[in-house]
Amino acid sequence: MRATPAADFMKQLFALLILLLAHTAPAAELNLREADSNRVVPVVVGDSVVITLAGNITTGYSWSLARLEIDAADAQKPSVKSVGDIAYQRAPAPPGLVGSGGMFVARFTAAAEGKAVVRLEYKRPFEKDKPAAKTFAVTLVVKPAKALPKKDGSDAPSTLVATYSIVAFDPATGDLGVAVQSKFFGVGSVVPWARAGVGAIATQAEANVTYGPDGLKLLAEGKSAKETLGALTAADARREFRQLGIVDAQGRVASFTGEKCHDWAGQIEGKQFAAQGNLLASESVVKGMAAAFEKARASAKGELADWLVAALDAAEAAGGDRRGRQSAALLVVREKGGYARANDRYVDLRVEDNVEPIKELGRLLEIHKQFYPNQHAAKPKRVVNDKRPDEK
Repeated sequence: MRATPAADFMKQLFALLILLLAHTAPAAELNLREADSNRVVPVVVGDSVVITLAGNITTGYSWSLARLEIDAADAQKPSVKSVGDIAYQRAPAPPGLVGSGGMFVARFTAAAEGKAVVRLEYKRPFEKDKPAAKTFAVTLVVKPAKALPKKDGSDAPSTLVATYSIVAFDPATGDLGVAVQSKFFGVGSVVPWARAGVGAIATQAEANVTYGPDGLKLLAEGKSAKETLGALTAADARREFRQLGIVDAQGRVASFTGEKCHDWAGQIEGKQFAAQGNLLASESVVKGMAAAFEKARASAKGELADWLVAALDAAEAAGGDRRGRQSAALLVVREKGGYARANDRYVDLRVEDNVEPIKELGRLLEIHKQFYPNQHAAKPKRVVNDKRPDEK
């Protein structure tokens, strides 16, 4: 049977849609909480925005959409649309406890280029003349989805770890470390790699996890951070989709951001550290990370682990991963610094899934200090050419 013109048209339209979907940046889901109120959040067309706010519907109060202030490039195409009604999810309560609270979940989608302010309020619907008990507002700046070039190599499965990280070296102790945060479950199992006396590596974006062990092997053979980075990326047909940060045991650094990483993406190479990130709110995320690390290090307070967490804190304050937060990890290696002096994993902490992963990571670090006070108190003094690095 010969196809009708209408059927031919539908086939062509379907093929076009598949082509467009295959070659545009994947949509992200941004998860916002009460702490995100009054933020300016960059999004791209197609992104979902999920706002989750605590409340207790049994008190008569509920969260509702007060206003959606639209400023679109095209007045006929609203930049942000509300998706369905605000849903209420009651938290599990112990037996016999009545009236426990829960979470209100509001969903929006970035529909077109422009700007919108989402305003929510927490009040009793029947108390129209009373001010809201709480309010929430966020400004969403919507940009067009960025087209991606066709894949240039293997069709092997990949792991997209859009995130920010920092690798660093402390010349006084010889400690090497990596800290990372991402809207990705269990980021500590993918990004951080380190070996005492060798180096530290962060591999992310469309992460090539072989960069970790292969890179440490090259560093152990005597290659510098830049030489190692060059060797790893030269052998990788999909290097333009990767992001990588390396510091070696002499404090030399190298960082790489492929041209096909999702915006915003980039890096800063500093003295004995490198900060990098992709799918970030803006360049200010890596700038904030670098500045905070340098400030914490200059204060001479704490140690490498503290400076790395301070860098993550600053990155999140600057906007962080534009999809939100989920997991974080901190890995600091020191020769015989691990349990019973049997390995070099001095500090190895992971937060796999948490609303505030960096805050939780900081809490775990403080517990680590209490649990292993002797290791933290007895800092090694690295000797180079018969002198410590801090001696003249």
